[in-house]
Amino acid sequence: MSIKKYISLIFILFIFFLSQQSIASLSTHVRICAVKGTVITSQAYPDNGQCALKRTMDVTECRIVNEATIIETGSDGFAEVEYRDGSKIKIGPNTKIRLENNKIYVDTGSTWFKIEKQKDGKLIVRTPTAIAGIRGTEFIVDVKKDGSSDIQLIKGSIEVSDVNNKSNMMLAAGIKVTIPAGSSTLNTGLLNIQKNDEWWTDWPTLVPISEMPGYSETPVVNSGEQQIPPVADAYVYAYSYRNWNRSNRGKYEQLVAGWNPIGGESRIYVKFDIHSINASNSNKVFLRLFHSSTSGNSNVELGVYRVSSPWLEGTDTYHSGQTEKTAAPGEITWVQQPTFNNSAIATFNPGMALNHWVDVDITTVVKQWLAGFQNNGLVIKPVENLSSSTSESLYHFASKEWQGGSNQPILILSDSNLKTAVSFLSIAGQWNLNQDNGYAGIMNIQQSSNGHFTGDVIWNGYLKGTIDGTISGNIVDFNVDYHNGDIGHYKGTLTQNETRIINGTSLNTTNGVSANWTGNKVVSSLSIAGQWNLNQDNGYTGIMNIQQDSDGYFTGNVIWNGNLEGTIDGKISGNVIEFTISYPDGIEGLYKGTLTQDETKIINGTSKANNGTSATWNASR
Repeated sequence: MSIKKYISLIFILFIFFLSQQSIASLSTHVRICAVKGTVITSQAYPDNGQCALKRTMDVTECRIVNEATIIETGSDGFAEVEYRDGSKIKIGPNTKIRLENNKIYVDTGSTWFKIEKQKDGKLIVRTPTAIAGIRGTEFIVDVKKDGSSDIQLIKGSIEVSDVNNKSNMMLAAGIKVTIPAGSSTLNTGLLNIQKNDEWWTDWPTLVPISEMPGYSETPVVNSGEQQIPPVADAYVYAYSYRNWNRSNRGKYEQLVAGWNPIGGESRIYVKFDIHSINASNSNKVFLRLFHSSTSGNSNVELGVYRVSSPWLEGTDTYHSGQTEKTAAPGEITWVQQPTFNNSAIATFNPGMALNHWVDVDITTVVKQWLAGFQNNGLVIKPVENLSSSTSESLYHFASKEWQGGSNQPILILSDSNLKTAVSFLSIAGQWNLNQDNGYAGIMNIQQSSNGHFTGDVIWNGYLKGTIDGTISGNIVDFNVDYHNGDIGHYKGTLTQNETRIINGTSLNTTNGVSANWTGNKVVSSLSIAGQWNLNQDNGYTGIMNIQQDSDGYFTGNVIWNGNLEGTIDGKISGNVIEFTISYPDGIEGLYKGTLTQDETKIINGTSKANNGTSATWNASR
């Protein structure tokens, strides 16, 4: 065998090995931001599976995920993915990618990559026709409708192979390679990117991921603290659908507490070994929780209660695709809960901010344990007795399984009072702006939990600027950089309902132009988000699950008579709902209806399918 053929064989085997192994240089612990338009995320299952329940992100919303995730953009959608080392992926319209540890699968569409130099291993990018091994570079991947793949290298170098590992090459900067569908041929050419093609350059500046509190691998340690990790944690859910109230979630990476008007209550159980505590050295004891996100709003107050009987954490993980799976005997579930004291030790509200630490004073119960009360841990649950008329407030926290224990619940013993987390009003989202000098603008904002925010603005459809600012109390203070030498300094007052900015003043610090301004947040008037029971006059009954963005667009899934499943795509305008249900056999149904003002019923529903069938229908939450 010649030296050249031997080296080629070694390279092919090396690429194949990388494509099969999980290398820890990057992980699925990433931040996903919806920059513009429709951006949908869903959990990815093994063997290319996908959770039927999808989540449409609000414009400018950012969320951190810690599991294999699928991201899809609509015809107007742009999204950004950021890894902890600063590596970024920008995703163009009509694109679908899958993130799984150090592998990124680009199924369709266009993506721009800027990958920091990897110390160990490589990032693997796969398309339907290509495999690329990356150590640190900038490049573009296009998967076209005909199934072919283009890899265009801007900086650095890339090892490229066809998906069957029959052909390979080292790609240099300024070169592109095309691999047709069903082919192993690598067709090379010179890079020719026009300025109008650079969709990834006109991009808002996001809050750096390093500034998002709690994103580090280890919790913050203050002087004088002793930290005790949990020996058990789990959460339980009341919803009987698919036996979820009988499922054990002891090894799930999230802990959830709060209320869903359809599924009911969620509760968190956590236990600590306190034998090492010396009460004489601890003035205060806090339960520290990493709050990753809130679903719905933050209207529900949580309480911490002392558990009075034993419970077993269990060994199960969980995802919504499980069917009729129940816990082993003794494992904690909603229907197998321990007893607890009815008086709350402490109450708190995590709020709407993302990825921050919450400290709750539980000194009282720890002293009870040290005095001889049996230590069966704590339960965190809503304080009030809630009803179906109460809107959704679900708070998500990291469990001890989160990323190998990072950001897990911690018992904090301090020799001085800890400073508790400061909450901020939220300016995140899209705003319509009006200045008294005739300028009207659209502002898109992302906000971190420390009050810092960034974003972009466009005035009168052409004057663009990037935003950097802070909110203190209800005072909004930010600069707009117009990238032509002009920088504007803007101040305003955010109303307590977080929907208007009033008393706005601006002073351009470079040319002296000033103005008064106001802002109004873009909020959808009616919401169809949630779960619905459907009834058609042809005997079909169904369950519909919906996610909705701030522009009124919604997606979801439906299952009729327990076996016929379909995916949903639609929009609500005023109170008129119109959507399409697509079924695996190619049949599509067009559905229309009217949402009542209390958002609990859909009436006067009509449907017509492309196979000629029609029906009338109605729905209730």
